[in-house]
Amino acid sequence: METVKAWYYSPEYTKLREIRQSASTGNLIFAEGIDPEPVRDKEPEAGGYVIADIEITDMDTYATYRAGVPDTIAAHGGRFLVRGAEGEPAEGDWAPKRVVVIEFESLELAKAWYHSPEYSELKKIRQTASSGNVIFAAGI
Repeated sequence: METVKAWYYSPEYTKLREIRQSASTGNLIFAEGIDPEPVRDKEPEAGGYVIADIEITDMDTYATYRAGVPDTIAAHGGRFLVRGAEGEPAEGDWAPKRVVVIEFESLELAKAWYHSPEYSELKKIRQTASSGNVIFAAGI
């Protein structure tokens, strides 16, 4: 995390950040990733991502969800990039609770996982044990 902070606060990026902030608004957080999983045989051309900010309200029930979800992600060729990190605000007023970023080889595969029967059952558990926001994002 120190590397990204050093870049963000560097004199070179500070000049660009001032230009960006004068022309746009948004929220930015720093979030620590998890230990890397094995590298894929081929890098995705334009990956698909599921990005979530979750607030857990029932830790015991959520533990069931947390234990079951990795196998469903792996079955769809996905992997965690960030799992349950506390995001550190850098810009804006976003104060995330638990940040999750999951990478798939395509946006279609990300959506297929999210709507799959095996994940749908776990999703019900998550929704009773937490609240939050989940989005899909296409890579470049």
